[in-house]
Amino acid sequence: MKKILLILVMLIIIASSFTPRAYNAMGNSTSYGNVDVDVLVERGVIQGFPDNSLHLERPITRAEFAKMLVRAFPYDYIPWFNLPKYSYQDLGKNFWASPYIETLSRAKVLVGEGKYFKPNAPILFEDTILALSKALKIQDTNVPDVISSFKDANLLSPEVKPLVNYFVYKGFYKVEGDTLGVQNPLTREKFVHILASSHFPVITILHTNDFHMYLLGSLNKNKEPIGGSARIYTLVKEERAYNPDRTLLVDAGDAIGGGPPIGAFFDGKDVIEVYNAMGYNYAVFGNHEFDWGKDLLSQRVNEAKYTYVCSNVIDTTTNSTFMSKPYDIKSLGFVKLGIFGVTTPQLPILVNPNGLSNLEIKDPISTATNVVSTLKENSDYIVLLSHLGYSASNYYTGDIGDVQLASKVSGINLIIGGHTHTVLDKPTVINNTYIVQTGSYGNNLGRVRLHFETTANSVRLVKLDYKLLPVDKNVEEDSTIASIIKPYNDEVTKKMSEVIGEALVDLDGSRPNVRIKETNLGDFIADWMREIAGADITITNGGGIRQSIPKGPITVGHVYTTLPFNNLILLLTLKGSDVLAALENGFSQVEAVAGRFPQISGIRVKVDLSRKPGSRVVEAKLLDGTPIDPNKYYTVATNDFMAAGGDGYASLKNATSIKIVTGNYMRDDLVAYIKAHPKVSKEVDGRITFVQP
Repeated sequence: MKKILLILVMLIIIASSFTPRAYNAMGNSTSYGNVDVDVLVERGVIQGFPDNSLHLERPITRAEFAKMLVRAFPYDYIPWFNLPKYSYQDLGKNFWASPYIETLSRAKVLVGEGKYFKPNAPILFEDTILALSKALKIQDTNVPDVISSFKDANLLSPEVKPLVNYFVYKGFYKVEGDTLGVQNPLTREKFVHILASSHFPVITILHTNDFHMYLLGSLNKNKEPIGGSARIYTLVKEERAYNPDRTLLVDAGDAIGGGPPIGAFFDGKDVIEVYNAMGYNYAVFGNHEFDWGKDLLSQRVNEAKYTYVCSNVIDTTTNSTFMSKPYDIKSLGFVKLGIFGVTTPQLPILVNPNGLSNLEIKDPISTATNVVSTLKENSDYIVLLSHLGYSASNYYTGDIGDVQLASKVSGINLIIGGHTHTVLDKPTVINNTYIVQTGSYGNNLGRVRLHFETTANSVRLVKLDYKLLPVDKNVEEDSTIASIIKPYNDEVTKKMSEVIGEALVDLDGSRPNVRIKETNLGDFIADWMREIAGADITITNGGGIRQSIPKGPITVGHVYTTLPFNNLILLLTLKGSDVLAALENGFSQVEAVAGRFPQISGIRVKVDLSRKPGSRVVEAKLLDGTPIDPNKYYTVATNDFMAAGGDGYASLKNATSIKIVTGNYMRDDLVAYIKAHPKVSKEVDGRITFVQP
């Protein structure tokens, strides 16, 4: 009983000796600018001198080493702590390090020479490695040789040499130059890094999602710069400087595709070049990665210097994952991260099926279940890069999102998500799985810090810290990344002035005209949409047409200004009653010059504005004169904004089928169409007629 009580007392004494301190890498007064130092300060393993400095540059003494090691492994050495008598003549009861030295001596981890310990002498390199190896319970040192080429490797004793090789191989001991430095005094700083990286490693995962090729960033509502790869990289460099050896940069899909001209003109090649320069480690495919088809995506993947992981897109010709690994295991010290990816099963709906030939999209739940089962046997912490979307909601996400996946698949520790552009200021926790997502367009950089406590035979997560880092005007642009982007931007600017056709008449897209009546530009766009989609009818919102195209040469810039939004053409199957309801919505706010006014094709309508909204369409016929049958089904071309209910078009959400026509933005498809049909002439033909009662 006395022994048990003594151990309990010692537990309290040791525990009370720690005074944890909160820390943050950026701008916190308690931070020393390096994660390893901050972790040991927080845990009370290293403490300052009377002048409040850590004096990391000084050689570490045997006494300091003993104290730091015992405080790092307190529960291993409790039975010998704070004894009334000490084994060495140069120690006394009042000497600050005596309890720690006696503890290590009795545990046979660090001993003196005969009757003397020499507490104030610098600790030898070999003694450090031997003592720390015992504390970390290292037994199997069978790893590849990495030290024989160093000039002083032959100075190591046979007992210590394999241990030093093990420490260097695992990344615990960093070598500078062509020598190991085995004869040099070990500084406090170097020991801090050895101890923290081996026993208290912090792994930082920086993440982006739905970047959509916004290399230059954009402007926020205050017209201030936001996002941009050059700014993102500035933050990445700061995080890597703080945690240089254990920081990963990953992307959760839609890095290429679905974005501004600077990416679209080069089919995402410039994005891959920038991602390579930024040092990304892993990425998963989003749906927009397939915007230009699997063959072009294969080129982009081959150009990438980072690893794609996507376990549920299968190439049926090889029966293996398409251009990616199903998972990867990343070893960082004693910690093995299992990293895998899944993308949305809506892929065949969201992109042109022609670009997915011989690809099969597997169910994310069954796929994740199988991968997690494998990773549990081979890794300590499992990370999923997901392009499913935060939660199931509509045709865009289907019936599975990260929330649903986490509830059904146990064992995933962290989901880094994308697809729904969801901004999560703090993680969502479902079934012990943390879910994070940054929003979109590179406006935020996500940061996850995983704090572990490890030995050679145990890995335990202590805590997870998560933060969104805003990429705003306060972040300076990195000159290296900016210099990579500049020639692409110069070329895009030149391309915007490229002449692609000729308008034989003025094409009226002015506001308010496109919001209150049929215009020839509205007719042209609606007819083009019906043709490219192979639809019976087109209904598109006048508010999506932002500028006229004057008579004369048509440039790419004209088209991009006329259709500036990131809209896709969708082909819906709708009941006639829903088509009529959509038309009623379109004409419900003509007096308010609302953007919902419909520019149409394939039908002719008569509208009585003297009637109440909801009953204004007095006649709606196909071009052959057949009235729209409320009980018959029609194919309708529209844009994705309206299909999701935008501008009040709720009835479009009743579609029995939805197909993305090309997967390209409307403006890019219109550029291609005008190039193929360069003489553009259109006259208003009376497809919308306003009648009096």
